[in-house]
Amino acid sequence: MTDPQKRNIDEEKLIQDGYLGLAGSLENSPDPHIRQYAAHLLGGTGEERALPNLLQALHDPEKGVRNLAMQALVNLGTPAVDPLLDLLSDHHWVIRYRAVEALGLIGDPRAVRPLVHLLSDEKDHVRYMAAKGLGRIGGPEEISSLIHALSDNNEFVRRSAATALGAVGRGDEQARTALHRAAERETDPAVKTAIAGAIRTVGDGQGQ
Repeated sequence: MTDPQKRNIDEEKLIQDGYLGLAGSLENSPDPHIRQYAAHLLGGTGEERALPNLLQALHDPEKGVRNLAMQALVNLGTPAVDPLLDLLSDHHWVIRYRAVEALGLIGDPRAVRPLVHLLSDEKDHVRYMAAKGLGRIGGPEEISSLIHALSDNNEFVRRSAATALGAVGRGDEQARTALHRAAERETDPAVKTAIAGAIRTVGDGQGQ
């Protein structure tokens, strides 16, 4: 995050403004750096009433503001889960992407099945983040879906799926076989590296 001192942001004033002042700055300030810092501070308050403001900030035109709003929602934790789940059907892929990212970091099991569904999202960024999230909060039940994602036409999705399989498929023969087959057909060096790492994590079947 941008250092407020370097941007001449009056950090103390923002803090003293309290919730209403921060919410107003997040919504109305023309300076994206102030909006970023307002999102950061709102997340630090732990106040659930900040939820609508932070959710709206996911639509901000500035990537940095969206990122800080996402992190603030993660800080709020469980109260943010249901509103984030509602955003998974938003027609803007950027909103779906950030919602998926936040849900994976929060780690609530209610997000698992929706993330599996989003492995088929039309936007590769969303599929990538869904696979990444499943590596954090998924389990053996998600192995088949992640194996399917190893054949995605986007290399970043394949790489994320391989890493996720390494996380959820330890000792699983189906995951091990799928990773070895993927290694044989994969041509992208970064994906091949991720697959090799996942194979090591899952195990080679010897002494399991």
